[in-house]
Amino acid sequence: MKHTSALILFYVTIILTSNFLYGKDLNVSSLSAPCESCHGKGGGSTGIIPPINQFTYDELRMILTDFKLNKLQVTIMNRIMRGFSVKQINMLAKFFAKKTP
Repeated sequence: MKHTSALILFYVTIILTSNFLYGKDLNVSSLSAPCESCHGKGGGSTGIIPPINQFTYDELRMILTDFKLNKLQVTIMNRIMRGFSVKQINMLAKFFAKKTP
């Protein structure tokens, strides 16, 4: 688990740093890839890691922002979300939010 966490942090850092240095906006598929590596495709995990596609946009945006601000304490999410901007958090929340028919 420790090795996997380090690998995810490395992946997130590379994506965010390379796009920042080259002045490119990240598309949501690039942003969501590290999330999907643990939370499953589309955020629909069925394992021990909770699914993230069960929240509304506002709920997920608030949860991710709380991780970023250290208001919620979890094993790795605080460190991961620290690297995301508010705009990127909004993009992720929109991408993974529960879809209503």
